[in-house]
Amino acid sequence: MDLFEIRPDWRDPSVTRHTPVARIRYIRSKAQWRLYWMRSDLKWHAYEPSPEHESLQEALALVDEDAHCCFFG
Repeated sequence: MDLFEIRPDWRDPSVTRHTPVARIRYIRSKAQWRLYWMRSDLKWHAYEPSPEHESLQEALALVDEDAHCCFFG
């Protein structure tokens, strides 16, 4: 599951931009959710300090909190 920030382009408000913010994957063998963020190299990296979570809600809460400014800058 990929999460996007959806908002109008700053130069042309009639254009809508979809910017990837986070990626959350379910690892069936571990029964855990793994959280990723996109670095400036445009590749997905595991979110440190805590990439694995017991529930989807925990992972979404970290994205919402964004304590290290990884998801929303």
